[in-house]
Amino acid sequence: MSTILTSSDAELRQYFFSLQTRQDVATLLDIGDKDLIYYLYIKPKSELYTTFYIPKKNGEPRKICAPINSLKLIQRKLNQVLQAVYLPALKSYVQGFASRRSVLSNARFHTKQKYVFNIDLEDFFPSINFGRVRGLFIAKPYGLNDEVATVLAQICCFDGKLPQGAPTSPIVSNMICSRMDRQLQYLAKLQKCIYTRYADDITFSTYIKSFPSEIATYNDEGKLIIGESLEKIIHSNGFEINPKKVRLQFPSNRQEVTGLIVNNSSPNVPRSYIRQIRAMLHSWEKFGEESAQNEYLKKADVKYRQPQRNHHKLFFREIVRGKIEYLGLIRNYDKNYPKDYDKKVYEKLYNRLIIKVPDFAKKSNPTPLSIYFGTGKRHALVIGVNSYDDKDNFKNLKVCVKDAEALERQLLSKCGFNSSSTHLLADGKGKAKIPNRSNILQTLQAIAQDAKQEDLLLFYYSGHGAFEGLTSYLVAKDGANRLLSDTAVSIDRVKQIMKESNAGAKVIIIDACHSGANIGKGINPGTEEFFTSLFESAEGFALLASCKKNEFSYELHHNERSVFTYYLLEALDGNARQNNSTFLTLTNVSNYVTVNVKDWASKKGLSQTPNLSTELTGEICLAVYN
Repeated sequence: MSTILTSSDAELRQYFFSLQTRQDVATLLDIGDKDLIYYLYIKPKSELYTTFYIPKKNGEPRKICAPINSLKLIQRKLNQVLQAVYLPALKSYVQGFASRRSVLSNARFHTKQKYVFNIDLEDFFPSINFGRVRGLFIAKPYGLNDEVATVLAQICCFDGKLPQGAPTSPIVSNMICSRMDRQLQYLAKLQKCIYTRYADDITFSTYIKSFPSEIATYNDEGKLIIGESLEKIIHSNGFEINPKKVRLQFPSNRQEVTGLIVNNSSPNVPRSYIRQIRAMLHSWEKFGEESAQNEYLKKADVKYRQPQRNHHKLFFREIVRGKIEYLGLIRNYDKNYPKDYDKKVYEKLYNRLIIKVPDFAKKSNPTPLSIYFGTGKRHALVIGVNSYDDKDNFKNLKVCVKDAEALERQLLSKCGFNSSSTHLLADGKGKAKIPNRSNILQTLQAIAQDAKQEDLLLFYYSGHGAFEGLTSYLVAKDGANRLLSDTAVSIDRVKQIMKESNAGAKVIIIDACHSGANIGKGINPGTEEFFTSLFESAEGFALLASCKKNEFSYELHHNERSVFTYYLLEALDGNARQNNSTFLTLTNVSNYVTVNVKDWASKKGLSQTPNLSTELTGEICLAVYN
């Protein structure tokens, strides 16, 4: 029996939707039909799983049902198939059990918010029973027949429900929750909130003045109660809310999402986590590893640990190493976060570990940022709009076309782009290159379809931004204020096109909310609604904006550039490169632009802070130098 399926995801999807019989399922999973029959119908169910308990955060036991190795292998291969079938790429709110998503990416959605609201679903896996799993495979969009759906559900379930501990349970739970996720995302959008779900952990956050009562509110007695709309959606999808895990967190207190603190611009571990590592290292250094391990096991409540583990074997070093590397992942995967002090804390802990176990120096990587996206072909759409047909509502600008032209030249001459895949739409460039709505969407669609997995897809816009209803818009040359939905380019549509692209790295750069002809005057600054809509649902790509809410994007009149794009061009020219690296990452560029724009604005007595949002667990390669 093979340990992994060698077919491509596209081939697995095609075969999955053509399944007709149990024998087809066996063929798909590359096992014999007799083997499948044995594990599903002959071998006693009690011998297929090992049950043990681990402690929850509150000390209560959590039941784990781990399948025996042979069944686990079958489930792993089915998980591989289901991962190919279930595509959460367009669903940024699904953060658990999905590729390139983690507790860190989940927490990033909720940083620096006024309110953070958390709930947990009670008995999450056990509440998904055999009938629901079977019905999932029969219903749209999967549409499998009764026989196949029954076999798949039998592989996934134990004692009539999803077992916590089986490789298939996480992906099946995400598939089951698809309808609920869509409903909760719609509720969040109506209430101007951000919604994410990490397994059974649901989070809403918002910047608005009062937290929406449809999600949660306080009654006359000061008790926090679930909003009617939220409760209805949860119950109608077959789940219950755990009343012990309902929290509304305010900025004056510690706000926590999936175990990480989100009060600041980047998630961080609680201080108690670092204190625990220090205490473990101190115990190890003073009393020896065996004594430190015994003390740790006492505090960890060993009666709930997996019975097969040999407690006489020294594994304490692996636990300490894992905790330190997790700290490094949280603090180093976001290069915008660490201050010198924070880096020193991590490095000191890491060095203390290496002194005890020198071999770990060869295995551990204290800077886990080693994944680069977008190192292949480079595709770009660069847009600059100075003059608008709706002159009553959108005043003409001076710098946007020159910004776009300068960026195109920089990309072609310095950054590894070529003319066949770099497109400029700007005023005065001929009919085919007019930055109207039709040309923008058609050009973006064309280059997005051409991009491959290793490629970079870049979208740059300089011009007016607008907000209507619940949507942010980039105003095209033919944009009309009264008909934005029909004449302007919605941010949602840009995101949709880019998300559907195969490109491994996708970057949106927006230089909007221009100050106009006079510094501090002109149209209104960027509103909270504009930036919330701009940054929500940004999973799978990076978005860099020229300023934050209630700020202008200012202009340098002596050289007719926006301040943001002026420093963006400097960064791409090589000023943001580190150690003469061949690659220039988006983090390098963002750091350089942010520091210089903020410094320029401060000297003028103004405020402008570029804002980067990225959910990839790695670095986007924005430029490649020879």
